[in-house]
Amino acid sequence: MQTDKYSVFPGTDQSTLLEQATSAAAQVKDKISELSHAAAATFAGGCNSAADKLESAASALHDKADSATGIAHSTANKLTSTATYLREQNLKTMMKDAERVVRKNPGASLLIAAAVGFVMVRAFSKSDS
Repeated sequence: MQTDKYSVFPGTDQSTLLEQATSAAAQVKDKISELSHAAAATFAGGCNSAADKLESAASALHDKADSATGIAHSTANKLTSTATYLREQNLKTMMKDAERVVRKNPGASLLIAAAVGFVMVRAFSKSDS
Protein backbone atom coordinates (compact mmCIF):
# COMPACT_ATOMS: atom_id res chain seq x y z
CA MET A 1 0.00 0.00 0.00
CA GLN A 2 1.61 3.13 -1.24
CA THR A 3 0.60 6.32 0.53
CA ASP A 4 1.45 9.86 -0.28
CA LYS A 5 2.63 12.04 2.58
CA TYR A 6 0.73 14.98 1.00
CA SER A 7 -2.52 13.06 0.60
CA VAL A 8 -5.76 14.60 1.80
CA PHE A 9 -6.68 11.26 3.24
CA PRO A 10 -3.57 9.94 5.02
CA GLY A 11 -3.28 6.18 4.97
CA THR A 12 -5.30 5.83 1.72
CA ASP A 13 -3.47 4.96 -1.44
CA GLN A 14 -4.01 6.78 -4.72
CA SER A 15 -5.67 3.86 -6.50
CA THR A 16 -8.34 3.62 -3.81
CA LEU A 17 -8.98 7.34 -4.06
CA LEU A 18 -9.13 7.08 -7.84
CA GLU A 19 -11.64 4.22 -7.62
CA GLN A 20 -13.78 6.18 -5.16
CA ALA A 21 -13.67 9.30 -7.35
CA THR A 22 -14.53 7.25 -10.43
CA SER A 23 -17.40 5.59 -8.58
CA ALA A 24 -18.69 8.95 -7.32
CA ALA A 25 -18.45 10.44 -10.83
CA ALA A 26 -20.40 7.47 -12.25
CA GLN A 27 -23.09 7.92 -9.59
CA VAL A 28 -23.36 11.64 -10.36
CA LYS A 29 -23.54 10.86 -14.09
CA ASP A 30 -26.29 8.28 -13.49
CA LYS A 31 -28.26 10.69 -11.28
CA ILE A 32 -27.98 13.50 -13.85
CA SER A 33 -29.10 11.11 -16.58
CA GLU A 34 -32.02 9.93 -14.44
CA LEU A 35 -33.07 13.52 -13.65
CA SER A 36 -32.79 14.62 -17.27
CA HIS A 37 -34.95 11.68 -18.39
CA ALA A 38 -37.51 12.52 -15.71
CA ALA A 39 -37.52 16.19 -16.76
CA ALA A 40 -37.89 15.22 -20.42
CA ALA A 41 -40.77 12.88 -19.57
CA THR A 42 -42.50 15.58 -17.54
CA PHE A 43 -42.02 18.11 -20.35
CA ALA A 44 -43.32 15.62 -22.92
CA GLY A 45 -46.33 14.90 -20.71
CA GLY A 46 -47.04 18.62 -20.47
CA CYS A 47 -46.75 18.97 -24.23
CA ASN A 48 -49.12 16.05 -24.75
CA SER A 49 -51.60 17.56 -22.31
CA ALA A 50 -51.45 20.93 -24.06
CA ALA A 51 -51.82 19.25 -27.46
CA ASP A 52 -54.87 17.31 -26.22
CA LYS A 53 -56.46 20.52 -24.94
CA LEU A 54 -55.76 22.32 -28.22
CA GLU A 55 -57.22 19.42 -30.17
CA SER A 56 -60.33 19.47 -27.98
CA ALA A 57 -60.72 23.24 -28.43
CA ALA A 58 -60.28 22.93 -32.19
CA SER A 59 -62.94 20.22 -32.34
CA ALA A 60 -65.35 22.35 -30.32
CA LEU A 61 -64.76 25.33 -32.62
CA HIS A 62 -65.25 23.14 -35.66
CA ASP A 63 -68.55 21.82 -34.27
CA LYS A 64 -69.75 25.36 -33.53
CA ALA A 65 -68.73 26.51 -37.01
CA ASP A 66 -70.70 23.60 -38.50
CA SER A 67 -73.69 24.61 -36.39
CA ALA A 68 -73.42 28.26 -37.48
CA THR A 69 -73.15 27.15 -41.11
CA GLY A 70 -76.30 25.06 -40.72
CA ILE A 71 -78.17 28.00 -39.21
CA ALA A 72 -76.99 30.29 -42.02
CA HIS A 73 -78.13 27.79 -44.68
CA SER A 74 -81.49 27.37 -42.96
CA THR A 75 -82.00 31.13 -42.78
CA ALA A 76 -81.00 31.54 -46.42
CA ASN A 77 -83.47 28.82 -47.45
CA LYS A 78 -86.29 30.51 -45.51
CA LEU A 79 -85.48 33.89 -47.05
CA THR A 80 -85.46 32.30 -50.51
CA SER A 81 -88.84 30.68 -49.94
CA THR A 82 -90.22 34.00 -48.63
CA ALA A 83 -88.92 35.83 -51.70
CA THR A 84 -90.43 33.17 -53.97
CA TYR A 85 -93.76 33.45 -52.14
CA LEU A 86 -93.75 37.24 -52.51
CA ARG A 87 -92.96 37.01 -56.24
CA GLU A 88 -95.58 34.37 -56.98
CA GLN A 89 -98.51 35.67 -54.90
CA ASN A 90 -100.65 38.71 -55.45
CA LEU A 91 -101.60 41.14 -52.66
CA LYS A 92 -105.11 39.69 -52.22
CA THR A 93 -103.74 36.15 -51.62
CA MET A 94 -101.10 37.45 -49.18
CA MET A 95 -103.77 39.31 -47.19
CA LYS A 96 -105.87 36.12 -46.95
CA ASP A 97 -102.81 34.18 -45.78
CA ALA A 98 -101.97 36.86 -43.18
CA GLU A 99 -105.57 36.83 -41.93
CA ARG A 100 -105.46 33.05 -41.57
CA VAL A 101 -102.19 33.23 -39.55
CA VAL A 102 -103.64 35.95 -37.27
CA ARG A 103 -106.80 33.89 -36.63
CA LYS A 104 -104.68 30.84 -35.74
CA ASN A 105 -102.26 32.77 -33.47
CA PRO A 106 -103.96 35.93 -32.11
CA GLY A 107 -101.63 36.41 -29.09
CA ALA A 108 -98.43 36.14 -31.06
CA SER A 109 -99.89 38.37 -33.79
CA LEU A 110 -100.68 41.10 -31.23
CA LEU A 111 -97.14 40.92 -29.83
CA ILE A 112 -95.62 41.16 -33.31
CA ALA A 113 -97.90 44.08 -34.21
CA ALA A 114 -96.94 45.90 -30.99
CA ALA A 115 -93.21 45.32 -31.66
CA VAL A 116 -93.51 46.55 -35.25
CA GLY A 117 -95.46 49.62 -34.07
CA PHE A 118 -92.81 50.37 -31.42
CA VAL A 119 -90.00 50.11 -33.97
CA MET A 120 -91.84 52.36 -36.43
CA VAL A 121 -92.53 55.01 -33.77
CA ARG A 122 -88.85 54.98 -32.74
CA ALA A 123 -87.71 55.22 -36.35
CA PHE A 124 -89.97 58.15 -37.18
CA SER A 125 -89.34 60.01 -33.91
CA LYS A 126 -85.55 59.90 -34.48
CA SER A 127 -85.85 61.15 -38.06
CA ASP A 128 -88.03 64.12 -36.97
CA SER A 129 -85.56 65.43 -34.35
